[in-house]
Amino acid sequence: MSNSSYYDDPPDLIAKSLVDSSRSKNSACPNQLCHLAVLEDSGEDDKQQIVQALIDNQRTLEYVGLIEADRGPSWSSVFRSLHLSNLHTLVCDGIEFEINALIAMLNQCPALDTLELTLYYQPATLELSTLASLATLTRLRSLLLSGFTFANELCVTTMLERFPALEKLCVYYAEFPLNRDAANLMRNSRLSHLELCMIRLSDEAQVIALSEFFSLVVCKPGLVTLRLLQMPQTTKRMLNGIPGVPTLRHLDIDLADVQWEAEQEVGLVSFVKGLQAGSIIQNLTFRGLDYYASLDDGAVIDALSELPFLNELALQTPNVMTAAKDSLQEDLDLAGNILSLLCKSKSLNRVVLYKASTLSKFPQKPTIDQVLVQNEVSEQYSVTDGDHKTNRVDGAILTSLTIARA
Repeated sequence: MSNSSYYDDPPDLIAKSLVDSSRSKNSACPNQLCHLAVLEDSGEDDKQQIVQALIDNQRTLEYVGLIEADRGPSWSSVFRSLHLSNLHTLVCDGIEFEINALIAMLNQCPALDTLELTLYYQPATLELSTLASLATLTRLRSLLLSGFTFANELCVTTMLERFPALEKLCVYYAEFPLNRDAANLMRNSRLSHLELCMIRLSDEAQVIALSEFFSLVVCKPGLVTLRLLQMPQTTKRMLNGIPGVPTLRHLDIDLADVQWEAEQEVGLVSFVKGLQAGSIIQNLTFRGLDYYASLDDGAVIDALSELPFLNELALQTPNVMTAAKDSLQEDLDLAGNILSLLCKSKSLNRVVLYKASTLSKFPQKPTIDQVLVQNEVSEQYSVTDGDHKTNRVDGAILTSLTIARA
């Protein structure tokens, strides 16, 4: 069985050297680049070398990744000069540019399939007047935006209208007001993957609009993956529509932000039971969950075990969760509860535990192994320690422990 997990974020593309490139396979142009990935942490001379490579190969480049470790000079003048007619993927991570310059370049990228834009140092505001000049990118299927501010709801819908083939939308650390119009656009689109993380809302009216958006978009036919992370406005009422999505396979929710109407365990049981009817969820991730307490509740275990297609369950602790005085007994109880869940479920193959902070208590592999031996099932299940993982969404360093069927 593979050690990969749905929870794992796709690895960031960072060149091992200053320029990582591959040549075109076109025999007519054997010396031209088709793939250029850059970690630009050097001086102006190195940047000029990169700019020249972009200009010289702009007709054949299919992939461009520009990543800056430190704040550097603007790329705006470079963007305005490029015509990347064959570009399929563009990744801009940490580099500086003017929005008008970016749009000028995008308008010369008719074949663009994947666009990832991450801002760190100077968040950009997207105004309607600027977005109006953006051409319709008919082939764009995947969009990631981080660090942007949309001036209003109309800016959001205008952007979505420019990407009619969009299948994957990830928005992180952004002011991204959503309303009924945005929901209707998404419902009538090809969108199958939606991630929202740290969406900032400026007033109560936007919070109400977000609730209305949610009630519409979560019922979208064809939605396969949904991630809701670090969104304080997320309420239990807004999540009620999720069990009604018959196509949803991957669900990732930060429970620390959910405003439960009762205690967390009670709300969790109610939510999971709602997923049982008509659900095909295969990968379920709950973040910000005290799994020591939650899995000590038999009702929670029963509810999770009855999800008919669940293959992997990933649980991440809150950032701070201190151990009790008898932490060994807590670990033994947790291991026994996980084993009970795996035994009860007909479909579950893996339970992955994560901790996001050194301040969080976390079970040790020998403790889990001890419980498996005591229950005479050590040959049926395996326990593995995970390497530290950098979570792309929130920057946390994660330690993992996986209990899986052998």
